[in-house]
Amino acid sequence: MFCEQAGEMMSARLDGRLDSAEIALLEDHLVACSACQAEWHSLQALDRVLASAPTVRAPARLRVQVMARLSRREQ
Repeated sequence: MFCEQAGEMMSARLDGRLDSAEIALLEDHLVACSACQAEWHSLQALDRVLASAPTVRAPARLRVQVMARLSRREQ
C-alpha cells in the first residue's frame, strides 16, 4: 500500500466507511510507516476536537438559501 492510499483510508476509517479487511490493511501500513502513523495520530486528534465542538444552529435565512441551491442543483 502506498502512503497516498493510506491517507484516503484514514479519512474513510474515521467516517466508519472501511470494512474489517480494509482496516487490517491500513493497520499493517501504519505499523510499517512512521510518517503515516504521525498523520493518523493527528487526524484522530482533530476528529476528537471536532466531535467535542458545540453545534450551532444556522440562521433560518441561511438554511433557506442552502436548501434552495440544493434544490436547483438537483434539477
